[in-house]
Amino acid sequence: MPAGGKGKAGAGNREPGTGARNAAGNGKRAESHGSRFPVPGSQRPSGQLTRAQKLDLYYWMRLTRSLEERLVALYRQTKVVGGLFRSLGQEADAVGSAYALERRDILSPLIRNLGSMLVKGATPLEILRQYMAKGDSPTRGRELNIHFGDTERGFIGNASVRKKTLHRTLNDLLDSWEATGFKEFILLTAHGHDPHQEALATVITAGARVRVVDIFAVNLSELLEGQTEAMHGDEVDTSIMLYLAPEMVHMELARDYMMSREELRRYRRGTLKVPGNSAGSIGRPSLASAEKGQILYERIRSRISDRIFLAPAMVG
Repeated sequence: MPAGGKGKAGAGNREPGTGARNAAGNGKRAESHGSRFPVPGSQRPSGQLTRAQKLDLYYWMRLTRSLEERLVALYRQTKVVGGLFRSLGQEADAVGSAYALERRDILSPLIRNLGSMLVKGATPLEILRQYMAKGDSPTRGRELNIHFGDTERGFIGNASVRKKTLHRTLNDLLDSWEATGFKEFILLTAHGHDPHQEALATVITAGARVRVVDIFAVNLSELLEGQTEAMHGDEVDTSIMLYLAPEMVHMELARDYMMSREELRRYRRGTLKVPGNSAGSIGRPSLASAEKGQILYERIRSRISDRIFLAPAMVG
């Protein structure tokens, strides 16, 4: 997939199945009549897809993989400015989510959602220029990787929110709501990033009560076999998914990857990335089960319910 050219990665002159693949080179998406997915008549909506639609999905996943492989090569040549975040093994998440959307729908991708942007009409040439901070990139070299947007094509640029930005945003948001009469706020989070937690815990209001409920602050240690706490895509996450949506879990792909306590601390502080030799998970997803997921889910729900509904009433 040359950096110049028309921006198609591995597409050659292949004719598109439904016309959606034309977006790879020119940023224009084929017309769509409503959602691409028919009304699901089985447990798996994918069973309702036509062969052409399945080929389309494969095309977008293959395009995503090919483009990221080229970006890795450029990164090793020091031609990529800043960091490179791959979606290796996660291409289907981004592609499938975007493919199911209607033309009028808007998405806001993050660093591992390159595939969703391609489906929406972003071109490989734009992505390459953006990662290399070129003057003719979508942001004219002022932003990096996929932090750019185009509302006409249906995607809005995003970036990871820093602690100060999140804190200031929440203060402003709660202040505006408090001014309209709200007297109590409950902030529910399942984000294990320490700076994120600190931003939530230090929100300031004039007089309204603020309670922060962290889902994974619930002690789950005695319910786990291979871990002592929740990690990332691990025994906890996978078990809960097996209980709530088993059709979305492929246990044959589960790969364990354990970190030391110090590595986990650095990961949660944002100073350590998910290692490239892991499968994207931290923990032991291979030990997950639906039965364990039900117990974990009920424990978390019970603790949150107690925290919200059984807390002492406001005074005054």
